Amino acid sequence: MKRLFAFLTSALILCSCGAFPNEVEKEDAGNVVINDPYSGQGGASSSIIRLDRFSDYSDIPISVTGYGYSDAVFKILAGDSDVDIYFLSASEARHLIEKKIYGSIASEVVENYNQSCFDYLKEFSAVDGEAVLMPIMSSVTAILVPNGAAEDMPDITYIDSYLGWVRNYSGERKAYTRADNLYTFLNYQYEKYYCDFENRSFDYNTEIYRHIYSELLGGFERYSNPPETVMGFESAGLKDTSDEKTVLAAEGNFSEYAEAADNWRAFPIPKITEKVGGNFVNTIFAYINPYGKHKEAAVKVLESIAENYSSLTNGGVYEIFNYPFIKKDRADYGEKYLTNSALFDDFFTIAEGGFVHEYQFMSTRNDIDLYQSGQISLDEAIEMYSREVGAWLNE
Repeated sequence: MKRLFAFLTSALILCSCGAFPNEVEKEDAGNVVINDPYSGQGGASSSIIRLDRFSDYSDIPISVTGYGYSDAVFKILAGDSDVDIYFLSASEARHLIEKKIYGSIASEVVENYNQSCFDYLKEFSAVDGEAVLMPIMSSVTAILVPNGAAEDMPDITYIDSYLGWVRNYSGERKAYTRADNLYTFLNYQYEKYYCDFENRSFDYNTEIYRHIYSELLGGFERYSNPPETVMGFESAGLKDTSDEKTVLAAEGNFSEYAEAADNWRAFPIPKITEKVGGNFVNTIFAYINPYGKHKEAAVKVLESIAENYSSLTNGGVYEIFNYPFIKKDRADYGEKYLTNSALFDDFFTIAEGGFVHEYQFMSTRNDIDLYQSGQISLDEAIEMYSREVGAWLNE
């Protein structure tokens, strides 16, 4: 254990300047290895970027691996050199940047590409004005309301108004949510706008957090006792919630409703308070491994992705990423986005005003299960989650 600690410490010292380690020899020839956690066993054809098409746009040979996010970070911390490019979530990328394990991506093509993205993505991707990441994917979740229900919908900017509408509705339509997803989005809002994780300062024992916790998580047991969801909602589960004649409201992505875009409107996830300045956007960034064997070639791979982004994202395997909203110029969106529809305008506006949540904690959230089963009180549940957050921040 001491030897492992010493090795990891030396790895951190090696990259403490925030730059790639000095090259001792010229790069060896070989595949540029890209780690995409979504590729699984399917390889390049299952990637969020259609890497199976990459050879149509570049002569650089590539191969694809599928380590999960946590495994990828551990490999980087250990100084492994077998992967050249990692696709990372914002949280993993921030974790490495805080430890100063990264390198500047010296490329005018990548810089211009990053400049074309929404400002919050561009800013997240840079350190001291230099690009260290490249945004490659995003997923925007919104509240989808069919036109027929939207006509009589109140203002749902804030969560209490939204819950009041859903819970007091007396018609035949149904509102859907996916288990505790709605709470998760509100939790991200709280952590983004009420916590200062960068300075290791946070407090969950507040009136607003207690309110959203009890309001969204009280009255049902997760994963048991159907309908497995928040009071006033039906469980979306694996159901198709795109039937505009029966749905009151549902959470979803553009891809789920694009085929009937003219029948739907999209609204931001309701805010917990006026302090919240945007909608959470799930983001993925490309990161060049500072210990990789092919860093120069890796930059060229990112350049090829940047220059052919539309072709390498069109028709991806994972529906949730088929319609990434990352570019700030509407002209960058092709026909599949149905740019003349109100639904496109809604999602573009939500994405434009989005935010990246840099600290998504890896937690099983046992506090939720124990609270909902009555084994612990609200105070105990909040204290339990607070301890997990503190441990994660200081690991």
